Amino acid sequence: MSRKRNNNQPQPNTPRSGEKHVWFLEEMPKFKVNVPVIKSATMYLSTFMESKPSLAVLLNDIRQLNAEDRITLIFNSPGGLVSEGRAIINAVQNTGADVQTELLSEASSMAAIIFCIGDRRIIYENSSLMFHNFSGGIGGKGHEMKDRLKHSIKNITAFFRGHIIGLSEKEIQQMLDGKEWWFGSKEMCERGIATHVNIDGIMVPAKRYLKALRKAKKKAKKQGIKVSSIAESLIFGIDVMSEIVEEQNEAMEHVTDVISEAVTSNEFLYN
Repeated sequence: MSRKRNNNQPQPNTPRSGEKHVWFLEEMPKFKVNVPVIKSATMYLSTFMESKPSLAVLLNDIRQLNAEDRITLIFNSPGGLVSEGRAIINAVQNTGADVQTELLSEASSMAAIIFCIGDRRIIYENSSLMFHNFSGGIGGKGHEMKDRLKHSIKNITAFFRGHIIGLSEKEIQQMLDGKEWWFGSKEMCERGIATHVNIDGIMVPAKRYLKALRKAKKKAKKQGIKVSSIAESLIFGIDVMSEIVEEQNEAMEHVTDVISEAVTSNEFLYN
């Protein structure tokens, strides 16, 4: 007799959706290698103005993860509440899990800061990111507003300095004085904000991307063409990706050889 599925139990990869954010959780496939079960969590982040009940559920789901798990945060967000963003950062970092952030389109304001917490920070050639100072309003008695504003400026400024990457201290101060910092893919790679660029599904390390982009621009210039991205250069028949793909295939072959040697020498434990 076949066993009935318990429909009351949450199924792997079933989304849990709030008003602004969507969360997916699934268990990674089990191998014979003697390692703990790994969970892979993906969160699509929109405006940081989630309803409190939904936000509590999402934060509780994050708290169920641990250091063996993987979290991917995917952004298309103009930003939102600092308090909500900080809560997500604290919950994610508290797990100790490996964190990957992916800038699908835009990450501005609070979203840009959360993007920075990724161990691996992936962008696309047409992605954009923006840092700026916080905004808000305060109500109450005069002395209460003064105290709260003083605390907010001190508290949030320290938070910015502790999490923003890619800006110098002088640039952070300029941001606090009112300047907005906008970056495209090239600037994000140059400043270390991005670690990889996704080009047609190929994860190109930031430094390698910059090298390929310079090469593409140089080839385009010889043809009397001006290009601003590798994708644009491909339109004109300027191919700098074949070399990258070949390099990555060679690197993968090397990794495969190392693993095969380790298995052969019984360096892995099997059940």
